[in-house]
Amino acid sequence: MNRKILFSNIFHAFLTKGINFLVPLLLMPFILRMFGVEKFGEYFYAQSVLQTYALFIDFGFVVTAVKAISNSEEDNNERNKTASFVIVFKLFLTFISTVFFLGYFFFEGYNANNFHLFLFVFLSFCFQINLPIWFFQGIQKNSIFSLVNLISKIILLCFVFLTINKNSPLFLIPLYEAVAYFAALILSFLIMVYFQKFSFIKFKVKQFKELLAESFQIFFISILNWAIVSGSTIILKKRVSENEFGIFSAYSRLAYYVFAIVQPLNQALLPFFAKLFSKKSKEEAFKIFKKSLLALVAFIVIILITSGLGINYINIYLFGNLNNEQLLGYRVVFFTLIIWVGFVLINSFISTQFLVTQNKSVVYKRLYLINAIIAVTCSFILSIQYGSLGIAFALIIGELFMFFFLIIQMLQFKKYAAT
Repeated sequence: MNRKILFSNIFHAFLTKGINFLVPLLLMPFILRMFGVEKFGEYFYAQSVLQTYALFIDFGFVVTAVKAISNSEEDNNERNKTASFVIVFKLFLTFISTVFFLGYFFFEGYNANNFHLFLFVFLSFCFQINLPIWFFQGIQKNSIFSLVNLISKIILLCFVFLTINKNSPLFLIPLYEAVAYFAALILSFLIMVYFQKFSFIKFKVKQFKELLAESFQIFFISILNWAIVSGSTIILKKRVSENEFGIFSAYSRLAYYVFAIVQPLNQALLPFFAKLFSKKSKEEAFKIFKKSLLALVAFIVIILITSGLGINYINIYLFGNLNNEQLLGYRVVFFTLIIWVGFVLINSFISTQFLVTQNKSVVYKRLYLINAIIAVTCSFILSIQYGSLGIAFALIIGELFMFFFLIIQMLQFKKYAAT
């Protein structure tokens, strides 16, 4: 991959996530003002619970499919066969998820408003996760998907701002998200077929055993991540007031958007580092990796400083006329969540570009398991007395342990590469 293509892919990956960051940033204060802090907490809770279905449908292909498509980009037949397998397998997982989702409400019973909210959140996840972003990243044409993403977000904003008012039901928000993602899904597949020469090719599942095994490792890590983030959120909801949970949800969502806007760096650089560690000497590859990591750390420090200086403006933007004295007590929660996101980004970068590219997904899984156990255990303990602040500290403790073990992995590799 030449530098021009690499920087183009990085730029468009950031552009896509930048749009995905900007649109929710526009919608968050609007939703908070239209529906209130407590209703926003309900919406966030539904997303946290249903995130498991999204992770199940993705099954780790967000990482492994990019790598597989990238490795077969010069062979259209092999590329299309891989893409065909990923598409069909994800549709199969979507069907299974739908059966379980509807089955739960059928046997447990539901009220209409609660069901509609969960249903449309579920649909929006299904359409979003089935977007073939991995295909465009694999063929190093992120510019195409960034355009598709922009169109879908314009559709979403038009629906929300033109039709939502204070008398609207909350479930309209995820309904409009589902419509926008469905439009993006249709457009993406049309582009794949008519402009990228994609055609469905029959395959045998046994041909993709290695891909499935590697994907399962990433999926397992994703489930652990859900246990850390969403699991902690579910614990918190049972222990604090709806108002505190709503405020924590807003801060947590904002912290996630910081993660989401930087995380594409991982996906955009994955094909580059996969080839780098396979073709260059280990010592040379590690030097390039280390420089990239230091650049990421510098960027995270800038985010932390900016967040600290702008906390008052952030509160005014998100909550408007909500009592500022009430929000003062949650500043530490916000700062702690931002620091936590910084460590998540660093750990994710090291794990993806350093471990996954060298086929060490098993090591990645074990480290994340340690992270999850520590974070969830600390969440149970600390949230009893400290509420949302206890959850924020629990998340950081887990990431710090993972960071420590990743540093050990890097030092061992550096010692091995020098010999």
